[in-house]
Amino acid sequence: MKFRKVFSRKKLDECVIGVTLMLYIFNRFALKPNLGSSVFSYLMKYYFNDYLGGILIVAYSNFVLSLSIYSYRITSLKACAGITLLCGLFWEYIFPMIYPRGTADPFDVIAYVLGGFSY
Repeated sequence: MKFRKVFSRKKLDECVIGVTLMLYIFNRFALKPNLGSSVFSYLMKYYFNDYLGGILIVAYSNFVLSLSIYSYRITSLKACAGITLLCGLFWEYIFPMIYPRGTADPFDVIAYVLGGFSY
């Protein structure tokens, strides 16, 4: 019975990863080039992919954890916020120090955390 629960959660994470990647590709190549100048288009252009990144971070982490011998999963809002906040801070503030073309944006970190909450 326990194997069935883990298996279904693993499949759920695989589906979330797949759907998130498809939405990213759709936004990147179909929506962004064709959006106008409304508030909605601004959010879709600059923050939607970061929002999807927050969902992807938690889904991928849970997928990797499901492959381990431990039965830990990231399910609480506090844990989702924590992991996406740490990843967002690294990506937005530490990585630009290494890669000079990167830019830091605190709203991107907020979008990551909101994505983690959505998961």
